[in-house]
Amino acid sequence: MPPPPTTPPDQGESHIRDRGDACPGALRLHPAADGGLARLRLPAGLLTGRQLWALSVAAERLGDGSLSITSRGNVELRGLADGCGPALAELLREAGLLPSDTHERVRNIVASPLAGLDGYGGRGGRRGHGGSDEHGGRGGVDVRSWARELDALLCASERAAELSGRFLFALDDGRCDVAGLGADVTLVALLAGGTGRRDGPADGSEDGPEDGPADGSEDGPGDGPEDGRVELRIGRHAFRVRTADAARAALAAAEAFLAAAAEAGTGAWRVRELPEGQDIAVGAELERAGVAATPCPGTSGTRRSAPEPGSEPAVDGPTGPGAGPLPGIVEGPGGWAVSVLAPLGRLTVAQARELLPAPADEVRLTPWRGAVVPGFADRGAARARLDALRRAGFVTGTGSPWYGVGACTGRPGCARSLADVRADVRACLQGGAAAGVPAGAAPGPGGLPVYWSGCERRCGRPQGDHVDVVATGDGTYRVTARGTSVPVPSSAELGDTIATARIRATK
Repeated sequence: MPPPPTTPPDQGESHIRDRGDACPGALRLHPAADGGLARLRLPAGLLTGRQLWALSVAAERLGDGSLSITSRGNVELRGLADGCGPALAELLREAGLLPSDTHERVRNIVASPLAGLDGYGGRGGRRGHGGSDEHGGRGGVDVRSWARELDALLCASERAAELSGRFLFALDDGRCDVAGLGADVTLVALLAGGTGRRDGPADGSEDGPEDGPADGSEDGPGDGPEDGRVELRIGRHAFRVRTADAARAALAAAEAFLAAAAEAGTGAWRVRELPEGQDIAVGAELERAGVAATPCPGTSGTRRSAPEPGSEPAVDGPTGPGAGPLPGIVEGPGGWAVSVLAPLGRLTVAQARELLPAPADEVRLTPWRGAVVPGFADRGAARARLDALRRAGFVTGTGSPWYGVGACTGRPGCARSLADVRADVRACLQGGAAAGVPAGAAPGPGGLPVYWSGCERRCGRPQGDHVDVVATGDGTYRVTARGTSVPVPSSAELGDTIATARIRATK
């Protein structure tokens, strides 16, 4: 199966923008219904232990005592009091979380969360054994270095400061997890054979894109990065560049978009908002940047064949709903890590601190509203931390009723919302419906995720296939699965209706 498109079809945004985007940042707070809201960009979701502690302090002293992980692996602070902006900025600067005041909203970079940990794409990775909460794989390209270089280049570019706070970069190590998130500019490490991922079962069976031969043998032909090459994607354009030029190529593509947007004169914030027929001179910008690039096979580099809308959703299966990492223990050639999810993406201060100490002084927040903590020396240490995180309320396995369940902020935090969606999700859980999944019947990694929204805007919804639950009024919801309306006989049967949709829609 070919990799997902980097930029999906338009999903309803206006094609003409007569103002700059109003996305909140760390310095420009948004006045939400529950107080000020700050959104802190974290390239590749990377935090040191000190930085995570600083965020917990900010939430405790200035906010509502919680952290929200966004669908881009960023962090939001809510319930901020009026006038706390300067204190928040000082705290963030001291922790090294605010390297540029002028560029702080454009540092939107997602990256494969398990890159460099499970050995995907390389040689010598070890397979995981021992149950559903342990998984291993094969890894090669660690895209964190791309993220750090791209972040520095963005902050040093005057032109890049003009990017919208919604413009997104995705750095994929070849497994095509973040490549399916609808980024504007995507870099994908190429495996031998020229593809961004190896095909495998999509039914949740053991062997899949992250696994090697079923007999446990070493990698065969076709594994491993392809001669240090990377595919650069933006809209219909696709080029191959050297790994060493990956970050510079991504910046050049973004600057080519800015030129195209200025030429179009429509105020486009994202690539998919450009008028039909408006070209992006990516090749010329790459040449000006001194980046050697060749069009991908079968393309001219300027008019890449686009897939049919919706034909290539993010892959479910061994990598979890929407292609995110499975919760549990991660085994790799260099050690062990733990992967967990935050229920509905919210962490209390106490929960955030349970992620510490970080053995490698690193915590990776993910676009699937989770966290990966690497650096454990052995399985026992990883198991002990995973058990502690489970007791703290994290999702640590696919059997959790919270697995694959997401929701927007809803009431009372959002004035647009028609319902307190998070309370309704919890009510389903407490009633034994598990947010639409009857007790003991969670669909696991093979089932569709479900996302609850308080209004038609559906803020934060997943890019791939999912069960869409949208509030139409207090206590009433409309349910859709893969574009098909699912009748809800009564409010009392909402949970069972969603459960059936999550399972049947995958068959």
